[in-house]
Amino acid sequence: RLLRRLLPPASGMECLEAVLRYLFSGASQLSNDVLQAAVVQVFHEEGESLMPTIAEQVFQAGLEKGEQQGIEQGINRGLAHGVLIGKIQLFQQILGQAISSPEELRIKSLEDLAQLLADLEALSHENRN
Repeated sequence: RLLRRLLPPASGMECLEAVLRYLFSGASQLSNDVLQAAVVQVFHEEGESLMPTIAEQVFQAGLEKGEQQGIEQGINRGLAHGVLIGKIQLFQQILGQAISSPEELRIKSLEDLAQLLADLEALSHENRN
């Protein structure tokens, strides 16, 4: 209420929007219902119309951030897969083994590829001794 009395309507709404963005960003454990009730009580109709707009913007920003993180994780996993496949094929060649096809290796998990590489490295060390 103090905010409403001290600031002109446009500034008050801008300030409210900033506060809501902060709260929606995870800085608070308040539920959306509690936030909306408080906003509507203080800012009446303006607050009621502002809540969905801010919520949509925050949701969209979260969606975009999650999508970007997913893309980055996918790229990193793909690169890790490719590096392991290349190392496995190199060790197989050095050891005189049949070289697995990229298609055969691509379907394996990162953990399975890492284990296969570790087995090939161990075999390589045994052959040296």
